[in-house]
Amino acid sequence: MTNLQEWFASRYPMSYGASGLYRFSLDGDGYTSNGISALRVNGVECGGKDIPGCSSLFRRAAIGAPVSLSALREWAGEDLYTTGDVPEDCPDCEGSGRDDCPHCDQEMDCETCDGAGNTGKTKRGTIEAPRREGVVLRRVLSMGLLRHVLPDGDETVIVGGNPDPLAPLYIHGQGWTAVVMPIRESAQGRPVFEVAA
Repeated sequence: MTNLQEWFASRYPMSYGASGLYRFSLDGDGYTSNGISALRVNGVECGGKDIPGCSSLFRRAAIGAPVSLSALREWAGEDLYTTGDVPEDCPDCEGSGRDDCPHCDQEMDCETCDGAGNTGKTKRGTIEAPRREGVVLRRVLSMGLLRHVLPDGDETVIVGGNPDPLAPLYIHGQGWTAVVMPIRESAQGRPVFEVAA
């Protein structure tokens, strides 16, 4: 497994800002959250203040079953967020490729980017994978988001939570815990990761 501290820093590498991400330390552990998932890694200091309710998620008891981390990661598939080269949005149309005619107020192709929506240049940014949902312990989850909170390597992790399918899913590993909030959608027809009861 990669160093837990490096892995933690790579998941949500900034403090609260326009991205809606938040990192903080509490009692010697590092926490990070984007509002629909959260991580705690033991022994990481990163400053910041607890956001209401985040650290308390990790104090709740969760009953679970052992599963292979690599099997769960493989089932979850592609990470929801990756970093790569993304087109730089046109500053005039903000990436839409459309603008209002200055003479008649009708919509037309943006003159700056000729309707492309970008400048033709690229920048480093976050690429979001296509949306995919799956079911773990009766919870409908974003598979890409689940993959995002799972570290590399293999170990036996405990996957669990209370019986309510709208309650968070907990994944407890060696020195880390992830919490993923479910989606309020039907589980019917979605891929299922089987966890022994």
